[in-house]
Amino acid sequence: MAPYHVNICPKARDILEKNKLKAATDCTATFNGGDIVEVENIEGTKNVAVYLKRHDPDDYVAACYLKKTYMSIYDNLIQPVNSMDMWSRGENPVIQPPQYWRQPGRPRTARMKTAYEKDKDDDTVIGKKKRALRCGSCKQIGHNSKTCQRHLPPKEKVTADANKNLNKEGQPAKKK
Repeated sequence: MAPYHVNICPKARDILEKNKLKAATDCTATFNGGDIVEVENIEGTKNVAVYLKRHDPDDYVAACYLKKTYMSIYDNLIQPVNSMDMWSRGENPVIQPPQYWRQPGRPRTARMKTAYEKDKDDDTVIGKKKRALRCGSCKQIGHNSKTCQRHLPPKEKVTADANKNLNKEGQPAKKK
């Protein structure tokens, strides 16, 4: 970075040059009557123009992108340490790993395998397998034993005329 003779860091300089080119091709200027201009780009965002004031855009770059800031940050280097044998020993006791405590509950016999791991016996993928719902009583697919309709009598269809003859409790109305 020291042989680089420009005031702004290289990456920030590249971005600034791209923005200059973009401003020249994609922007429209609106004058306010004085020396300040409002510039609108294709996306619709508006900015105040610096170029018509004949100021240098490099003066408006944040200080963190300047070469002198970069050089001051990396001026102090951390020197490598030879090895742990050459470190000075402290007065405090040596730090030990935490003590192991057996967790409550029955220990696992085997670890839980993830879905993408394969079983050694057969080449099928371990994990949840999608199966169709099967009834335990009639052995048909599509429902379970709780919703099985095998032993229930068929439902009678109620017509609109029959609904008129029912009382509030749903019982057939008595004829007078």
